[in-house]
Amino acid sequence: MRTCTKCGVEKQGSAFFNSRRTRDGLRSACKPCTTAQSLIWQRSHKDKVKEYDRRSHARNPVRRAEVMRACRLKRKYGLTRASYADMVAAQAGACAICWRVRKLYVDHDHATGFTRGLLCQDCNIALGLARDNPAILRAAADYVEIPLPPHGG
Repeated sequence: MRTCTKCGVEKQGSAFFNSRRTRDGLRSACKPCTTAQSLIWQRSHKDKVKEYDRRSHARNPVRRAEVMRACRLKRKYGLTRASYADMVAAQAGACAICWRVRKLYVDHDHATGFTRGLLCQDCNIALGLARDNPAILRAAADYVEIPLPPHGG
């Protein structure tokens, strides 16, 4: 147990970030206080934060893209990199509708947020344009199967 120097509350050691600078290996302020202090600093030093980010991204743009994609998957769909990789493997790396092996996008039900599978961009757009409505999709399939009359000339 130790007392946070910011809020004055006594807390378990796990409530403090690690620090190499202190004898006991823990920061003097608890995690919530440290996070709040960090946010205040970042908001008041936006130029420094932007410059640091710019240099960091320039050093390793591929890593930055991977991290951003992982964050987006987690935030929008609740998927980890491992769960996304499992979905790709389950579909053999192919679109769940047309089975072409292409770049895959997460398909989800906009009403429930439930993730259905992975689709190529064309199939994902087609579902979106049909407003995920099975009746529209069935009508489109029926329409495509209507035989065309011979062309007169």
